[in-house]
Amino acid sequence: MKDRRGLLADPWVVYRIDENYLNNSSVDKAYRLETYRSTGAISSASRQQLRCYFLQRCVFPDSQPPSLDSDEPVDIKTVSDKSFLEKASDKTLEIYQHVMDQVRKRSGPVIELFEVEESRERRVVIGYKMGGTKQFFSALSDLYHFYGL
Repeated sequence: MKDRRGLLADPWVVYRIDENYLNNSSVDKAYRLETYRSTGAISSASRQQLRCYFLQRCVFPDSQPPSLDSDEPVDIKTVSDKSFLEKASDKTLEIYQHVMDQVRKRSGPVIELFEVEESRERRVVIGYKMGGTKQFFSALSDLYHFYGL
């Protein structure tokens, strides 16, 4: 797929991630995706940036995490992947708790932007109900490329 400048945008990787992992997620087969992008170009001859995608199958603390559809409060630690919980800071857990609480109140995706203190890093945290969207990651990537971000 080419972007508005005619450059090849994400050569189908994001579409395969959506199709093979994110679109048909379930409690028994859930995945967590982290993406990173370099701030600079990959070389002086190319404006392209390095992108890394980390996709991991979730292992929940309990074999059956609590339902997010009830009105009862849900602690992010009861519905998060074990490896995420091992490395997440208290601030990260607070951010994810906030996003999850917003997801529970809405019918569509929640997108939040956070600045990392004392750095130039920005984090975009996206949450949506399992099964609540299809092709979301690839659609977001298409928008990103269309606007030349």
